[in-house]
Amino acid sequence: MMMMMMMMMMMMMMMMMMMMMMMMMMMMMMMMMMMMMMMMMMMMMMMMMMMMMMMMMMMMMMMMMMMMMMMMMMMMMMMMMMMMMMMMMMMMMMMMMMMMMMMMMMMMMMMMMMMMMMMMIWIMMTNIILIILFHIP
Repeated sequence: MMMMMMMMMMMMMMMMMMMMMMMMMMMMMMMMMMMMMMMMMMMMMMMMMMMMMMMMMMMMMMMMMMMMMMMMMMMMMMMMMMMMMMMMMMMMMMMMMMMMMMMMMMMMMMMMMMMMMMMMIWIMMTNIILIILFHIP
């Protein structure tokens, strides 16, 4: 009987130990799993963050490029406008010069005509005076 009891006790103890061990193992496994999951999550988060950062960088770069392009376009437009203005000014100057030249020419012509007329009148007058003087009846 005693032996039987002892055996039973031993068995019980063994069983208990086994159970405990099993439980411990299970707990350990669970912990490991949890850790793994956490690690995975962390990794995923990191990856996401990295991706986001990359996207942001790309966007910034694109924006910068666009701005640069716009600036360049504006500069080009300004240059073109300046050139056009210069051309217009030159044309205007040329026109003015031409007009001035024409006016001068006209004035000269008029002066010449006046001189001619004066000369003619003078000659005529002298002629008349001479005739009157030297043709006394």
